[in-house]
Amino acid sequence: MGEIGFVSKPKVGSTFTFITVFANGLPSSNECKTQQIINQPHLASSEFEGMTAMIIDHRPVRAKVSRYHIQRLGIHVEMVSDFNQGLSALTNENMVINMVLIEQEVGDKDSGCHLTCPHYNHARWVFRNKGTPRNGDLPSLSLRHLFRGRRILIVDDNSVNRMVAAATLKKYGAEVVCVSSGKEAISSLKPPHQFDACFMDIQMPEMDGFEATRTIRDMELSTNNEVSVDDFDNVSNWHVPIVAMTADVIQATQEECLKCGMDGYVSKPFEVEQLYREVSWVFQSS
Repeated sequence: MGEIGFVSKPKVGSTFTFITVFANGLPSSNECKTQQIINQPHLASSEFEGMTAMIIDHRPVRAKVSRYHIQRLGIHVEMVSDFNQGLSALTNENMVINMVLIEQEVGDKDSGCHLTCPHYNHARWVFRNKGTPRNGDLPSLSLRHLFRGRRILIVDDNSVNRMVAAATLKKYGAEVVCVSSGKEAISSLKPPHQFDACFMDIQMPEMDGFEATRTIRDMELSTNNEVSVDDFDNVSNWHVPIVAMTADVIQATQEECLKCGMDGYVSKPFEVEQLYREVSWVFQSS
């Protein structure tokens, strides 16, 4: 029950008012429980209470955000900006570090160091990569080994996708050339060429990735049947590895990729472990 009203003046505006009666309300038992949980930031901290973690991150703002969330678990946090500072802190007899968290960029650059330092094994090492723990194989380091010095063709009609894919592969040491259509891909991959692999978008106007790949495979087959080894720098079997780039991960799409002559497929944007798995398989097969 109540009243509502308003006063309006032309070219000035309107003022709305209301009158109502509110009763004293008591929260339900579920609401009480929810509020209790919200008010207990250290609810899950008993397991970690008293531990000390070290964050190695050269970006201070990001390091402070990480420290905030870790401290909510009851963990004391030390922060350093590079790997060498972290190792120095670990040698301090007055400080016991239970875990070390290393941001991806620092881990990619320096993480091999700790593998040869058995005195620091009392601390648990965690490499942070977009929220996913990095295992001992360090896929990004292995990707550097796979891509370093290789010439890669990226085919995508979307300029942003091309830029992101190119930046990722360049980070791993590849030399990258980008084109925006299936027809340009065919022209670029006509033997003889110097490309070690091609990352091909599936959905493109005029000519999609499936049709472009089929044309490239037919072109390679014709070249292999008609041209002698001496004509093309002793290459006897032209077959450039073609990896599909797709946001569609359904089984039918994956089967179509292989059916048209592609050698593998990766998601967009790239995921480190999947990229390593597909590329290592493709390069090994070729």
